[in-house]
Amino acid sequence: MATDNKDYEASIEEKVEKLASNPIRYYTGLNIWIGRDNNRIEELNSLLKESESKENFELCSRIVEVKKILSKIYSKNIRVEVVYSDMINVNFTTLVIRIERLNEVYGDLIDFISEYNLYGVFNEKIYCLSEMCSPPYYLAELVETVLEPLGLIQDKDYCFLSEQLTVGHGFSSHEIIHKEHPDIKNIDWLGSVILENGNWICYLDSSQDSKNKIIPNLFYQYMRRFNFDKMKLNPTIVKITDTTLYFKLDNQNELLSFDFNTLFVLSEIRYDFKA
Repeated sequence: MATDNKDYEASIEEKVEKLASNPIRYYTGLNIWIGRDNNRIEELNSLLKESESKENFELCSRIVEVKKILSKIYSKNIRVEVVYSDMINVNFTTLVIRIERLNEVYGDLIDFISEYNLYGVFNEKIYCLSEMCSPPYYLAELVETVLEPLGLIQDKDYCFLSEQLTVGHGFSSHEIIHKEHPDIKNIDWLGSVILENGNWICYLDSSQDSKNKIIPNLFYQYMRRFNFDKMKLNPTIVKITDTTLYFKLDNQNELLSFDFNTLFVLSEIRYDFKA
């Protein structure tokens, strides 16, 4: 039986953000979906007209932005997802590349992905490709034949991360929950935190702390998806401990708490895997 995510019942804003992430399926009706092609541009055009009629010009600008990115992706016929947040989830063995450095030595990321027939997921700062095999023969070949000839340096411009499992067949490893990923100890441009729903990483500059960047991003992502009423009240983070985030809402003095384990439900990021 097909899985129906009921995208068609979402608000215009939610539909735009779902399309922006370029998921494998986008549902326009009961068990009716459109794939990664220009039919999604037509869907965005319809949403743009609806937003214009409602004079929601901020949303109109967002739709135009999404159309520009997806149009280029579809024109190159590539298999990627776009993440509009700082965090990306590590799966299996993941190759992480700094987009800034790739732009310097090659040029546009979409053109790079198209030329070498790649896949994966990216945000504004990092591009990730995952492989189920261990060792990752495909990714190792990509490094040897493409990245190294371009002058990229391991750990400085790209790195490999291995997914740290917290639960598996016949075992659990709770001692690594809320800890930093062990593979980034010598990677000063990456931050991470391991939660029950995944190994989350983000790009860091020299002034940023890993947990204090990733956890707030995950918290606001969760609030937007599952507690939008409170999100409208501008939740302000007060402090973060090893397991809990504390926040307040506008015009309220009560200190509210948010357990990190709640983030287990945030598992919407998907990859195209090279098996």
